Amino acid sequence: MISVALLLITVLLLSPAAAITELEENRSVAIEGSVAISALLVQEDGGLIAAGASEAGPALWFIGPDGAITGNVPVDAGNATTLRYIDRAPDGTLLLFTDAFELVKVDEAGTVLWSWHVPYGEVSGLDTADGSAYIASNYLHPMIYRAGSDGTEEWNRTYADASGVGYARLTTVRTLPGGGFAVAGYVQPLAEGMDPTGLLLFGNEDGSTTGEVRYGHENIGYLTSLRLHPDGGFLATALGTDGMTPSLLRLSPDGEVQEITEFGKRLEIAYWASAAPGGGAYVLGYDAEVVTGEPQYLLLGLDEEGNQAWMQWFGDTRVTAVTDYGDGGVAIATDKGDVAVYLPKASEGSHEVTDLWLIVFGILAGIIAFILIKRQM
Repeated sequence: MISVALLLITVLLLSPAAAITELEENRSVAIEGSVAISALLVQEDGGLIAAGASEAGPALWFIGPDGAITGNVPVDAGNATTLRYIDRAPDGTLLLFTDAFELVKVDEAGTVLWSWHVPYGEVSGLDTADGSAYIASNYLHPMIYRAGSDGTEEWNRTYADASGVGYARLTTVRTLPGGGFAVAGYVQPLAEGMDPTGLLLFGNEDGSTTGEVRYGHENIGYLTSLRLHPDGGFLATALGTDGMTPSLLRLSPDGEVQEITEFGKRLEIAYWASAAPGGGAYVLGYDAEVVTGEPQYLLLGLDEEGNQAWMQWFGDTRVTAVTDYGDGGVAIATDKGDVAVYLPKASEGSHEVTDLWLIVFGILAGIIAFILIKRQM
């Protein structure tokens, strides 16, 4: 009878997994002298530009397609100590955002062409398109700014909670393909005992709002990030009304919830998501270490049904920047000054066997063997 239990273990350990698309590290580089890397920009030739700070202040690093560093460019951006955002303008120049709340336009030599300071609030989201920028900021009430491609403010709008029972906060803004913007966040009621509700606002290029969606009925209390989905609509990371239950939302173009994927105990918070090949998704977040409670960073791969297909573990190495690399790849930067590119691969895997799983299977086998022996007696 013990042999039956052992056979069961063998089946569990060796049963084949379905074919999945995983990511594997394709190349990486350690940027010496970096103090922080906060943003990455993919180049047309497959290279990257990393934005952040060296000991001397704000800086850009140019990384070739082979992973070699081809340039180190300091940026003199006033009172700024680091760069937090990077994008390329239609004329080939670079748009940067600093920790001093300055939107800065520079050439590839780091020469500042113009800068614009956000007047009020703490910036929580920024997105650029056609050389212009939408900026989400939280002050007494949330604000949206639009800065033009010449570095001048075109307009700003304040968005108070229309229901009058709470205050709104914004976390992400995205430029829409047809013009205008979508901004995600939440509304926190003032009355004690009332749950927060996730919030999605839509607006025109002139700043006027065109629609609003709330997600309290879905038990979604906070939208923590928002991203356009290549097939239309959005991917959003969220927290439940308890502020503790992370999930991934697939939203229609008008903000309607189409799918909700929960992560159980795998994640404590998810803060970035992107569409993956074959209808799946990549989700970046962290869990808490069992003993110390310190964040443990990880990248999850989900299949088209929302099931976990694989996991890339970073441990206590904090992921400070992440971006789509193209063709299903992902580029990441860490607080150790490393930049790495991960590309997808198809694999026929088997169940990953760890010491913990061996212990679990051993215990199960012992229980099964004990039951079978008792029945035989």
